[in-house]
Order: sequence, then structure tokens, then C-alpha cells
Amino acid sequence: MRDSSIEKPPAKINVVALFGGVDLKVPEKWQIETEAIPILGGIEDERPRSSIRRESDSEKPDIIITGFIAFGGLSIKD
Repeated sequence: MRDSSIEKPPAKINVVALFGGVDLKVPEKWQIETEAIPILGGIEDERPRSSIRRESDSEKPDIIITGFIAFGGLSIKD
């Protein structure tokens, strides 16, 4: 998704991970909100902290991640 653009933010992505993991690669300046439920798993935003901050004053997320993660993980990378 690194070369993607969103016409009307926020976009929604539903992630389901069972006994495995998902790597989600997004542009470094995108603001992400996670609403996924991890059970014996985890969600980690691995982007550098300086790239996570938004340059504009808007706090509205570009992507909302929903879903279910069990015995695995979701890694957000740039």
C-alpha cells in the first residue's frame, strides 16, 4: 500500500490473523487507528516515531484497522 492514496479518508481495513501474522506496509506519513482485537497475539506499529506524527493539524486517521488477531500478530511497517 506504500504507493496508494485515499480519496476520502478514513479507509477501513479488516484483518483476520489466526496462528500467523500479517505485515501491513503503509506510507510513512499516514495516521493509523487500530480497533482490532488481539487474543494471545499483538499489534505493533514498527514505523519510526518521527514518521508517525502528522504534519497537518488534523487528527483524523487515514486508515482504521479492524478485525481479529489470535495466536499471531499484525505488524505495521513503512
